[in-house]
Amino acid sequence: MGNFSIFNFCPRFLDDNEFQVFLYDDKDHQSFTIFHECLHFLFYDYAKKKFPKTLGKMETESGSFWDLAEVFNVVSQNTEDFKSLHGEIKDIKYPEHKKLIEYGMDIFNKDKDVYKWIKEMLKVIK
Repeated sequence: MGNFSIFNFCPRFLDDNEFQVFLYDDKDHQSFTIFHECLHFLFYDYAKKKFPKTLGKMETESGSFWDLAEVFNVVSQNTEDFKSLHGEIKDIKYPEHKKLIEYGMDIFNKDKDVYKWIKEMLKVIK
């Protein structure tokens, strides 16, 4: 469930299936945040089920799994389908992910297979 917040940061709570959206953002930013956070829920669920021995045991709030999820969201939200919904991402929220994002985009653009993408990204993200 998404909740509006008067605070300009947008945490998500995986265990409670909740996230926050900044009330005073414009509609494009609110849409972006809603899609971004929903993607996290989907990605973490998928990744834990498909890679239970590795990702299923990793922390979701920091570290490699968190990095992987953030990179996945940027890659996903830069597809034409997502850009048509909320516009193009003009800045990278976490600049330290720039090289991973470029690599992740190259991998994803080959065949758009999320399972293969995670498998390849795990080779470089750990």
